[in-house]
Amino acid sequence: MAKQTRVIRVSKIAVIGAGPYVKNIEEIVRALNEHRNEKLEIIGFIDSDETKAHEEFWGYKVLGGIEVLGDIAGPVGLISVISAGGRRRMFEKAKNYDVTFPNLIHPSAEVSPQAKLGKGNVIAQRTIIAPKVKVGDFNKINYSVAIGHHCRVGDYNTLNGLSHLTGMSTITNGCFVGPGAVIFNEVTIHPNVTVGANAVVRNDIPEGTTAVGVPARILPK
Repeated sequence: MAKQTRVIRVSKIAVIGAGPYVKNIEEIVRALNEHRNEKLEIIGFIDSDETKAHEEFWGYKVLGGIEVLGDIAGPVGLISVISAGGRRRMFEKAKNYDVTFPNLIHPSAEVSPQAKLGKGNVIAQRTIIAPKVKVGDFNKINYSVAIGHHCRVGDYNTLNGLSHLTGMSTITNGCFVGPGAVIFNEVTIHPNVTVGANAVVRNDIPEGTTAVGVPARILPK
């Protein structure tokens, strides 16, 4: 796990994936500039779809594929809004360029000084991260998520709004947790799991499965 990063040491932010979630990134950047005296600017999208090159989406231009980073005076902070698999592939390629992977944390989020964060995480408004939590790299943690004490969140996960991880639970890697889902104490969500909206998870969920309902049950493949 990378050392926790709270201070953003770049001014240029490029967003991987030309999608509407950039408006949430825009709001976090605005709040950081206003309340934390940062000087951040979203310079555009990085997107591997060649048909989108130089087009404008959601108010920002697609600069090109990952190779365009070689033409931008760095360093550039990269933030991703795409799926877990896409995030992983793009970030691996990006390591060859002059980039950093800042944590974008909205000022209204409450992150305990005793929590440890990796790199490249997006933490949205009103999220609470309790003491002794460990969050890995490249996670997207949406509005009003609560992560209880001693929880573990690995890499490349998406935790949607109002989801709640109670104490000492674990989300491993590449998981998608739907809005309003509750993960009970000491439960482990294994890699590449989807947890449905408002599910209540009382038991470990095996790798590559989908769990829905109250209490959560695993859907047949």
